[in-house]
Amino acid sequence: MGANEILKALNGSGLNFFLVGESIRVTPPEKLTDEFRSLIREHKTELVALLRKPNAPPPTTAHKFFQMFGSWPWDFSYMESHPGRKSLEPEVVGRMFFHWCPTCGRWAACGDGFNPAKGKLGQWWCARHDPSLAQNGHSGAVHHRGNSLIA
Repeated sequence: MGANEILKALNGSGLNFFLVGESIRVTPPEKLTDEFRSLIREHKTELVALLRKPNAPPPTTAHKFFQMFGSWPWDFSYMESHPGRKSLEPEVVGRMFFHWCPTCGRWAACGDGFNPAKGKLGQWWCARHDPSLAQNGHSGAVHHRGNSLIA
């Protein structure tokens, strides 16, 4: 198993990874199995080189996300941050409308400029990062009401 396959397997298990100096950090730590821990140790040099390498541009659609991370953006907990979702543009897949916070990669419930009749999907943020809520002293509480459905 090479570095790309290890990173895809980590993401497919709901784990996020990043570099801190020469150390690979994986979150959440309670989901890290002994098998993944030994794979990371065995291939650390290759993984660090892959993570340091200037990557291709970040994914902008669910299909590009799938190619890069080996899983769909909604397969991970939508209320958790995911660095790969920060660059995803709002999009309609099937009849479902997907929109993620560009600051943290969480599900984005607060939007601006949404007008599907004119083909405008707007800009979206989670409640913690919505600029209009922050200006008004909003606490950033998130109220889940499910996914948006385009009729």
